[in-house]
Amino acid sequence: MDPQVYRAVTSGNLGFFRNNWQNLDSHLKQKSPRGDTILHIAARFGHDQIVQRILRTDRELSFSENSISNLPLHEAASGGHQSTANKILDSALQGHQV
Repeated sequence: MDPQVYRAVTSGNLGFFRNNWQNLDSHLKQKSPRGDTILHIAARFGHDQIVQRILRTDRELSFSENSISNLPLHEAASGGHQSTANKILDSALQGHQV
């Protein structure tokens, strides 16, 4: 994973994502050494606006497992970020018939 993208997502730098979104498609599926996508990381820190932006671009990332088999939903829930977890669930449900 690109270090600049990693720093932006961990710090919740929404401006970085707004200004560079056109160039970030290639980074969406890249993984950290722990196997996290940027969605896992944004969810872990409860960065709702970044999570929403990622999910609008690639809803399927919500089903991506990291190296310990956690989904982004698990990361949000384990961090106590209920609104982030709800955004991930809502996005996942929109893409699948229940």
